[in-house]
Amino acid sequence: MGETVGFIHSTESFGAVDGPGIRFIVFLQGCHMRCKYCHNPETWEVVQGSSDSDMVEKRIDELTSSGIKVECMTPSEVIKKAIRFKTYWKNGGGITVSGGEALLQIDFVTELFELAHKEGINTALDTSGNPYKSEGEFFEKFKKLCEVTDLFILDIKHIRDEEHRALTGHSNKNILEMANYLSEHGKEMWIRHVLVPGITDDWKALEELRDYIKTLKTVSKVEVLPYHRMGIPEYERLGIDYPIKDINPPTKKEVEKVTNLLSTAINSVTTVVFDMDGTVLNTLDDLTDSMNYVFEKFDMPTHTVEKYRLVFGNGIKEALRLSLPEGTSEDILEKMLPIFKEHYDKHCLDKTRPYDGILELMKELKQKGYKMAIVSNKIDSAVKELHQRFFSESVDVALGERPGVNRKPAPDMVEAALLELGSTKEESVYIGDSEVDLLTAKNSGLPCISVLWGFRDKDYLVEQGAYCFADVPDDIVKLLEK
Repeated sequence: MGETVGFIHSTESFGAVDGPGIRFIVFLQGCHMRCKYCHNPETWEVVQGSSDSDMVEKRIDELTSSGIKVECMTPSEVIKKAIRFKTYWKNGGGITVSGGEALLQIDFVTELFELAHKEGINTALDTSGNPYKSEGEFFEKFKKLCEVTDLFILDIKHIRDEEHRALTGHSNKNILEMANYLSEHGKEMWIRHVLVPGITDDWKALEELRDYIKTLKTVSKVEVLPYHRMGIPEYERLGIDYPIKDINPPTKKEVEKVTNLLSTAINSVTTVVFDMDGTVLNTLDDLTDSMNYVFEKFDMPTHTVEKYRLVFGNGIKEALRLSLPEGTSEDILEKMLPIFKEHYDKHCLDKTRPYDGILELMKELKQKGYKMAIVSNKIDSAVKELHQRFFSESVDVALGERPGVNRKPAPDMVEAALLELGSTKEESVYIGDSEVDLLTAKNSGLPCISVLWGFRDKDYLVEQGAYCFADVPDDIVKLLEK
């Protein structure tokens, strides 16, 4: 029996995003779904395989005359074309089959991957899962395909079935069944989600997607792809109405926010890095007293706790600068700094206390086996004294501002803490209360939980890009376990 013929839209020799390493990518023709944001409408039309070569040729001629290019190739021909680039396939590179919808040509893909494995080539299948059936002939073929597929890249368009139907014209139930099957049978998956403002960006739905991904055992990567409008010219060329022409792409910050949310689905957290002021300790009263002590020394106006709440987070020097009368010289600021430090070192424990529930939280985290650190822009001597006084039984590392180490939001303190703990960023979470903490987490490559009992309110934090919140300390355990 001869080889199965594949109907191919195009190939790409040096793909860098559809699987590990550099990939030779085969884009197959045909897809039943009609995603509103699809940027490759020319891949929709299906070519049915047939023993009647004249009928197939006629169908391809029809597509060609309408501006849709389709090429017929056997698996052997594809391997021969792809293998010329094998020397470039470092770091797990290989062949990826995409679409259209690759599962519509499951026989061709299976034969191609069988040949690839004989050559020691890594294989990846990029699919939306729409043709999947968990019974009958297709299911038997799918099980055979799984044996020769190293990675499944699954695009989940929407987690809710009704919205999925509205977006694509089809249900997602069989797609999620496929993901469950792959998970139960040990097949590695990457999950992709296209972020389309007003369509796939509902936060509750995204949380549902995150929670669903969490149930899958074999997901090694989650990607958020920003919707773009680059396919519009192709719709116009083919005379197809583009259904969401008035929707603009998401901003970089929006994509980052959703990426951070969905990435928490696959992170196995072992380590928690806390900010100090406003997160684990209510230090405002002692900080206020020391600030006002300095201002009185220099015959300057003092301020209230609420005024100072807004200036702390970037270190004492910056807090002083923001609180000084306009026009105050840098020389005066430099004279104030040691006076503040001396006073605060003596009085940092006068009124400062852990927030309600923090000590109980840390005790529970310790019992569950989490490693913990505290990093602060506060003076290192004060950080260590406060750590010794309140947290030494639970928290292993406490670092403050000191010479030679850049202050937050630079990642230096977090990196130093992780090094001391023997932890990696991939297994760590940062917890803080301010925009400085959000930037620190971002610069350190850590997801961030923003607490709402500290120095900033939720509306402000949302404006700064916060995406995960704890209303009370008890919420943190639940968030880490989710």
